[in-house]
Amino acid sequence: MNKIEARYKEVEAELEELKRDLEDVESQLDNFDVSEHFSEEDYEDMLNDEGVQICGYRYLAGLAFRKVDYTRFREDYNNYLDSLDPEEFSEYLDLLGDKAYLEEDIAELEAELDDLDEEYEVE
Repeated sequence: MNKIEARYKEVEAELEELKRDLEDVESQLDNFDVSEHFSEEDYEDMLNDEGVQICGYRYLAGLAFRKVDYTRFREDYNNYLDSLDPEEFSEYLDLLGDKAYLEEDIAELEAELDDLDEEYEVE
């Protein structure tokens, strides 16, 4: 086996590994669940920025809402999650960045394979 063939096999192996990594990242993007990054407690804390008065006493709105009507609280929390764009989360943006780098690396290796094909044909 000459140097070109050996390098070709190396590049093919690297390319297959990167393609598997890309599939994994794409799967993570497709299955990204904002509720794993914004919990009920986060929602309650967000609502706690406002106060609410009940029977003349002042309470944290999120806490009161959760305690008074948990079903409605949960429904509003789910509606809020539905309104969120995954790109608001750094974890999602990191995955997008990983995807871009992998796609770039794959393109470079594919170009190298093409170059190796041409070199092999010349010999």
